[in-house]
Amino acid sequence: METQILAVVSQFVDLALKYDWKEIKELPDHEMQILFELVSVTGFGLDVCEVKQLVLGKSNVMLPSHYGDSLQFRRVNKLCPFKITDLSNKDHEFATGWLDCALQCAIDNAKDREQLIETIAAEVKQSFPLEPIQLTQKGDLLEERFAFSQGRYFYFVRHGEESDKIYDDYHIAGHHVGCNGPMHHTLHQDENSIWCVGCDLDIAIPKEIETYGELRQFMSLELSQVTT
Repeated sequence: METQILAVVSQFVDLALKYDWKEIKELPDHEMQILFELVSVTGFGLDVCEVKQLVLGKSNVMLPSHYGDSLQFRRVNKLCPFKITDLSNKDHEFATGWLDCALQCAIDNAKDREQLIETIAAEVKQSFPLEPIQLTQKGDLLEERFAFSQGRYFYFVRHGEESDKIYDDYHIAGHHVGCNGPMHHTLHQDENSIWCVGCDLDIAIPKEIETYGELRQFMSLELSQVTT
């Protein structure tokens, strides 16, 4: 996988530095494929909606507005003239935005090709989510919390790692796959718990459990004992 990522990123970097992207209206098929292959090796290729194709066009998202305000939109792909669509032929906002950020990052850091390849490859790896952690026999899952970057590269996603703590400053552990409610890491006198605000699922865990990796190991052991 590492070799594949570097090969795809290298091709992308060379393509990104080849053009003035503000002037691009079309590309040869083989160069469009290079852009699509970059997105395909990211975590967005694992998305439940799946990335389908790269097409010419601008993608916009509607911004939240107060009651009575006129609708406002934000352009997702500000530099890249292409967008990613999913299997329903709808714009894939986050894959489109990630590709646009990758292109902008390449333009901003064009002086050092090798360093640029390492930077983009690192962003590809960051785009992969942790495998959800099974919490119950019936299949309730905890999906890790993650964040997007700020500023110029907003759509560069920051997923967690097994060694990351399962809670942030607000004791949010992630989301409950299914009801999509936020799951909190709650503190108690003798033990802690992972509690879903949406459906009230409450899973007791030892106070010593601090990281996603530790929680995964604990739950795996707990669930295996239930089935034996």
